[in-house]
Amino acid sequence: MSECIIPEVQPIEELFNEKLVIPEYQRPYRWRENHIIQLIDDLKNNAVSSDEYRIGTVVLYQAEDKALEIVDGQQRTITLCLLLAAINDKIKNKELPELLKLLTLSHPESQQQAMHNSAFIKEYISYFEEQELC
Repeated sequence: MSECIIPEVQPIEELFNEKLVIPEYQRPYRWRENHIIQLIDDLKNNAVSSDEYRIGTVVLYQAEDKALEIVDGQQRTITLCLLLAAINDKIKNKELPELLKLLTLSHPESQQQAMHNSAFIKEYISYFEEQELC
């Protein structure tokens, strides 16, 4: 007997309150600078015009160890984690959000791209005023 899957819209805080895992079978993290700029610009533009923004579909699978495996949406999720870390660093918040402590990338290509993108994001948001980031 198959279980019924019920899609639901949830605030991103709920996603980031969970232990998230990128399964080994997922493709490496490959988002490039143009994807990051588009996401940040979308977030900024939406912050001015609305109080809600849908980041798109994120499909999760409850693993046996109770962690949630990201089946779809890993590129955006990782990029949002990098963005949150960069904002956290820019506003000098000393307490690192739990998500940033829990999400690890095991694939070497993903690690390299995440390091590159992290540096790019820090540079990109360095021109923003603090109130634009909070």
